[in-house]
Amino acid sequence: MSNVTVTGNEAQFNENADFLKNVVIQGDIKIRGTLNVPPLASLTIDDLTVKNVFGNPNTTFHNKVTFLDTVSFPNALSFTDLEIRDRLAVGVGGTVLVADSRLNPGKVGIGSEEPKELLDVGGKAKIIDLDLRNLYVAGLSTFVGVSSFRDDVFFNGSSGITSIRFDHDANSLKFVTGAKAVFGADGGNTKDLEIYHDGNHSYIQDSGAGDLVILSNQVAIRNAAETEDMARFYEGDRVELRYANSLKFQTTGIGVSVLGDLIVPDVDGRVSRVGLGTTFPANPDVITELNDATQGPLRLDIAGSIAIGRNLYDSEGQHGENGMFLRRNVYGVRWVAVEPSEDQMGIVIQDEGQEIPLAGLAQTFHTLNFVQGNSLGIGTDTLIPTAQSIPGTGIATITTFDLWGYVGSGNNAPIYRMSNVGINNNNPTYTLDITGTLHATQAVTFDNTLTVGQHTELNNTLNVDGAATFQDNVTINADGKFFKIQNDSSQNKFTVDTNNGNTDIQGTLDVTNATTLKDTLDVTGAANFNLTDDASSSTSGGSVTIDGGAAVAKKLYVGDDFDVDGDTTLDKLTVAELATFNDNIDANKDLDVDGHTELDDLNVTGIATFQNDIDANQNLDVDGDTTLDKLTVDELATFNGNIDANQDLDVDGRTELDTTNISESLNVVGFTTLAANGGITTTGGDLFTKQFEASGVSTFKQTVDLDGPLKDINDDIGVGVCKTDYRLASVGTGVSWRPSGVQTKRTIWVTKNGCDTNSGLLEGDAKATIGAAAAVALPTDTIKIRPGIYTENNPIGLRTDVTVTGEDIRLVIIQSQNPLQNVFHVRRGCLIENLNFGGSNVGVGHDGAACVAFPPSSGSTTGYTAPGPATEGPSGRWRSPYIRNCTNFMTGSIGMKIDGNDATASTIGADLKSMVCDSFTQYNEAGIGVSLTNNAYAQLVSIFTINTDIGIYADTGAQCDLTNSNSSFGNFGLVAVGLGSTEFTGIVSNTDPAGNIIVTTSPEQQDVVVAAGVTDLSNEFRRPFDGQALYFKIDLSNYPDVPPADQATGRITAPLQQLDSIKLNSGVDLTGFSAIDPPDVLIRDVDGTQEPKGPQGIIAEATATVSPAGVLTGINVAAQGRNYLPTQSIVIDIEGDTSLATAVMSPIYYTVEESTENTTGITSITFNEFIPYELFADDPFTLQRISRILTSSHSFEYVGTGTAINKSVPLQGAIPIKANEVVAKDGAQIPFTSTDQKGNFDIGEGLQINQTTSTISGRDFSRSLQAEVTPLILALR
Repeated sequence: MSNVTVTGNEAQFNENADFLKNVVIQGDIKIRGTLNVPPLASLTIDDLTVKNVFGNPNTTFHNKVTFLDTVSFPNALSFTDLEIRDRLAVGVGGTVLVADSRLNPGKVGIGSEEPKELLDVGGKAKIIDLDLRNLYVAGLSTFVGVSSFRDDVFFNGSSGITSIRFDHDANSLKFVTGAKAVFGADGGNTKDLEIYHDGNHSYIQDSGAGDLVILSNQVAIRNAAETEDMARFYEGDRVELRYANSLKFQTTGIGVSVLGDLIVPDVDGRVSRVGLGTTFPANPDVITELNDATQGPLRLDIAGSIAIGRNLYDSEGQHGENGMFLRRNVYGVRWVAVEPSEDQMGIVIQDEGQEIPLAGLAQTFHTLNFVQGNSLGIGTDTLIPTAQSIPGTGIATITTFDLWGYVGSGNNAPIYRMSNVGINNNNPTYTLDITGTLHATQAVTFDNTLTVGQHTELNNTLNVDGAATFQDNVTINADGKFFKIQNDSSQNKFTVDTNNGNTDIQGTLDVTNATTLKDTLDVTGAANFNLTDDASSSTSGGSVTIDGGAAVAKKLYVGDDFDVDGDTTLDKLTVAELATFNDNIDANKDLDVDGHTELDDLNVTGIATFQNDIDANQNLDVDGDTTLDKLTVDELATFNGNIDANQDLDVDGRTELDTTNISESLNVVGFTTLAANGGITTTGGDLFTKQFEASGVSTFKQTVDLDGPLKDINDDIGVGVCKTDYRLASVGTGVSWRPSGVQTKRTIWVTKNGCDTNSGLLEGDAKATIGAAAAVALPTDTIKIRPGIYTENNPIGLRTDVTVTGEDIRLVIIQSQNPLQNVFHVRRGCLIENLNFGGSNVGVGHDGAACVAFPPSSGSTTGYTAPGPATEGPSGRWRSPYIRNCTNFMTGSIGMKIDGNDATASTIGADLKSMVCDSFTQYNEAGIGVSLTNNAYAQLVSIFTINTDIGIYADTGAQCDLTNSNSSFGNFGLVAVGLGSTEFTGIVSNTDPAGNIIVTTSPEQQDVVVAAGVTDLSNEFRRPFDGQALYFKIDLSNYPDVPPADQATGRITAPLQQLDSIKLNSGVDLTGFSAIDPPDVLIRDVDGTQEPKGPQGIIAEATATVSPAGVLTGINVAAQGRNYLPTQSIVIDIEGDTSLATAVMSPIYYTVEESTENTTGITSITFNEFIPYELFADDPFTLQRISRILTSSHSFEYVGTGTAINKSVPLQGAIPIKANEVVAKDGAQIPFTSTDQKGNFDIGEGLQINQTTSTISGRDFSRSLQAEVTPLILALR
């Protein structure tokens, strides 16, 4: 290749190419690999783009040169124009100089490999002349010579916040709150003198070795406004202390002067004393019988003489009189008139250790006068001595009092007490307060209310003069007795026989509302019915309505019309005045009428002969042919045969035509009635009538125009309050108005145009409210609800196996009249679907009220109102109520309240206390989606909670299985708390599984415990199961490693504890720490003990997290420790300060994995955890159900952002709280898999896959990784 010329196409070298001669390249050269130039060769390049250049050539670049990677130049460089695009580093790694344009903005570092500022000088810089607009100094800077600053100078602390500022305009140096001026610092931690302000107070703190010296000839301490002197110090002269500018204390050449009162109060419970001539007032070595408690506190101790220029006041404030003497009593000293001598005449009388009289001058006495006084029932002092009002008489009166006052005199004088009196009760709170029984052999009279809190038995007469009010049922349980109400003459006015319930009322019975008598009503005297309304029919109206027959043994007097609708048989009828018969009279015998007789209708089957004129004012019925020369009919005329009227027929009144052929129009002004065998045929004309009545079949071949209602066979026109969609239907004997729809026996309809008095069995006969439908719905019935808003008088109770179904979730809205009450109470087998639970307004709170709940003992308001709890029914098997495809908008409410106390079963195994749900959206702000308590259970699918306080809540042993659900916004997602009530009890067996007698178990690998006497609360043998937990009530005296004081407490009554988490306290100063050297965290007892006091305890450990600004941001639990006693008070000690954080402890329970069959009370229980200490035979335990939420595929979105819908979204700056997604405490469990709003996938709390960073983290992952890697690390070592 001595001479190669490449022209035309591109040349490629698949192997190394060596050029031994000069290479001239006219165009561009692109080298993807390495260009290696021999050291002695020369390389001249006009334009070069190359990845790497190696060798040591003399290289000249005439034009722009671009290096795509590292370029090493071992020799000196000379650049006419050098442009470095990204980063220039001088020195190894840029230790001398770094210029990095990739930083935004670009930065230059001198002595700083990673510059933080535009110019970052990491060491000492010597600048001869520097003129800067702004100067930022992060480290130590030394200015030699005069430095002039034309503007303010700022000094920033480690957090980057300005701590000190030199104000150029004010010519002052200003320190912010917390910034300190420190004097005497030697570069280390020495702080001889500090001056600072902490936001509340200002401090001058001297901690140096010498004095804090203020040098001045005269010092004044004034208020901030300089309007008031508080203290002044004068050289060689006095010191003054002032109050409100008034001199109160002043030193003098011989002592001090106090200008005003000298007050020496007690401080913090300690007696303050003044000593004169002594530096140790109340020295017990000097005052050997000093006793402040019994003799009163010693205030003044004078070692020397006292000069008194005027009087002395005794312990009662008396100054005494001339010639009196001081005498000691139990309360102090008193002035007395008698000279203290052995042979003195008279005695001194003390009352409770004080001389009498208690006020005024003390006296002596030679005569004692005992007088009986009346205490008037008050006071407790039974003996009071008094002196005569005139001193010197020598007579003292000793008045004795009884605790009881009296009225009158004599042995039978009444006594009384004017305060509360207790019998067997030393703290009576009532006028007579008896702890025990009260026995009265005679009648007891109470003139006012008698309140009895417990069961009371009265074995004899109870006589109550005033009104007696009973707030609950009154039951009289007696056989063969009578309940009587008597008047003052002991006459029975109301008597009830307890055997048969017969009631005798001797007086008027006034009944305001309807009264139902289910048996004979026997009235001995007259019965008056005072309602004066006429009866409208035989079934309504009037004073008395009798559904059946009425038997009258004596005369019956009717004061007005007597209307008999049916057949009437009268053995004898005597009519004294006018009698009107509106229908036919059928007389099978002779009718003998002596007087004037008016017959409206006379039907004669045989021959009737009239000797005179016939004046028929009413109907004349003639069956055969009749020829009448003239017929005048004033009223109704009936013709049973044809009438052939060849001329006009003028009928002014009512006309009944059985069959009429009309060739022209027939115009009837009045009513038209067609009999069953009659009819009207119009061959060419129209028929006009006001009212048309046909008893037979009527055929209309043309249009029928009805201007009024059409009556059916029941005389019903099909229009009424609750008849909105009635239609004519054939019923066999004719047509009848009927509601629309097809009648079913198992469906009850509810519509907005329904009526609660309807049957509900047809849609046209629908109920108006769900409550009314639920009242009649029987098991297996379906309540079907058409669209509309239904405001219900809730709670609505449902019977077993009743279904409530709305037409559509958006169209059927349920609102509650009682917002603090549940909406539905469901029982076994109920189904509720396609409903919208909508509050009347978002501002109306439904706190604690549920859309669906089991019935409580108080029952329901409408529907099936029987009280709870719900039961498994006669089948002996529980069938869960089912909620499907519903939405809840009630603010503060609970979607499903599943309380195990409101569901029960008499069959073991049927007590599931459960509900199931599919697709229930909870948009109830600040409420709870599903609440489970008291061992309840639920299977939940597609539960979506939005802005709830808690999405799913399980407490007191409740459990649920949650699948394909979501928690969005709100305060908390899933919360489980504690354990339920005791289900089973037992003790540790004294035999092992092989039957060998044991005293204690071994803590080595102890996860199986043989238990004895394992029964439920009904003493049935029961088998422990997964989902239960326990703690052993061990006797601490069995464990040597437990402190003796705690051993003495015996058995524990609460679980041992471990550290759950550490919470930083609010309102405390968390600043001043170092992120490089975080503070030590110590978990200890408040008494200083670090070791747990329980058996086999392990110390908990934690580490602190400090921000770059020096703020303590969190404390992470590295090890939870174990077996702290529940009586221990655990504190968090952060370098001696226990006020910064609080320990959150959790109980230690052992959860059941499985157990063996239990037929005799003995079973082997396998636990998921190891018990780390010995167990002793007969150690008792109680098995309780774990509150647990088991969920998979759960989605969390912005949980922790609050319950306000308009404020909890990211657009408003809401921040989610990861810790609020899952909260399990006090032994509860929440096994889960979930995804959050970032797509991060969690498997429990121990493993998280972060999709954003493509990393795996978590406690369990770290432990697993450590377990795998540690052996490899040890092997490599």
